Amino acid sequence: MPSRGTSPVCAPDGKSVYYLDSLLAVMRVALDGGVSEAVPGNGIANALELMGGIGLSRDGKHLVVYATTNDVSRKDTVASKLVIIDFDAARDSLPRFISPDPRIAASLISGGPKFTADGNALTYAITDDGAWSLWVQPLDARRGGF
Repeated sequence: MPSRGTSPVCAPDGKSVYYLDSLLAVMRVALDGGVSEAVPGNGIANALELMGGIGLSRDGKHLVVYATTNDVSRKDTVASKLVIIDFDAARDSLPRFISPDPRIAASLISGGPKFTADGNALTYAITDDGAWSLWVQPLDARRGGF
């Protein structure tokens, strides 16, 4: 992992490590060595920063990261998105974007979104009246999920 890499997480199969490069790209590198590569489908339009680390699904088929982006429809507005990358999708496919609870508290300290053990929801920290809590956001079609 390069010196500008943060938030490493090992793949469930133990063969590679995913990390954030300069907080702008999701990268991976094989544990047995090799060159780092950008994860296909992680082109996040108008991204300002990827925050809080990486969450991998238990089956290793999906990755989630929290992104702040410029909202081009509203000048000088920052939008928060949960970005889900499907490793089984076509190489040039776009990631899926889901709006998080506006109280999300994703950072390198608080961590970022993670998949629940069953893969049917995301969990992440929120702040409410100065207190931190865990929030569970289902991933179903009615709520913008799988």
